[in-house]
Amino acid sequence: MQQTEKYKLNLIEKNDPFSPDPLNENARTLEESLARLDAADEAKAAAIAELDQRLQVFEVRKVTSGTYTGGRGCTVDVGFEPRCVIIYALGERAACGFLLYSYEEKQLAALTPTGFTLPTAMNDTNPINVRYKPYFYIAFG
Repeated sequence: MQQTEKYKLNLIEKNDPFSPDPLNENARTLEESLARLDAADEAKAAAIAELDQRLQVFEVRKVTSGTYTGGRGCTVDVGFEPRCVIIYALGERAACGFLLYSYEEKQLAALTPTGFTLPTAMNDTNPINVRYKPYFYIAFG
């Protein structure tokens, strides 16, 4: 009795006596191979499901950045409800930074359900809302 080259399945020849053993051996070999393929498919499906779950968690988290120009009181809409906003202004002599992290009313700025607000400051006393000065922000949701 000969065997196939690649999968080593039994080949029944015309002059071989009839016996169910080679056929049963072929069936067992095929069954084992198909079981391994099924296990590999299940492992791939589990890995894809895990990646999908991670992606869903990642999509819930939001980050954006942008700019605004200081001046009269304004509200900056970031497109989602931020948990934290970092505001950064590059000064002529030094850098100025500010961190917003709660919804409490602040004199300088406050978080809102869609971004943050900067109240009008008299005589440009708000370091993150000086008239005509550019500011950069990063908002985390």
